[in-house]
Amino acid sequence: MSAAGRFNDRVALVTGTASGIGFAIAARFAAEGAAVVALDSDEEKGRAAALTIW
Repeated sequence: MSAAGRFNDRVALVTGTASGIGFAIAARFAAEGAAVVALDSDEEKGRAAALTIW
């Protein structure tokens, strides 16, 4: 199995996704095939981060 698909058919719940470590983790899970549920207390920045990742 390649690293790019090791989280296929998995769901990752990540908090603090608008910036920093949360953003990096969400991006990595998405890159490796996970469906990511991204949460942040700042709705506007959270949406911007989600659009950047996906």
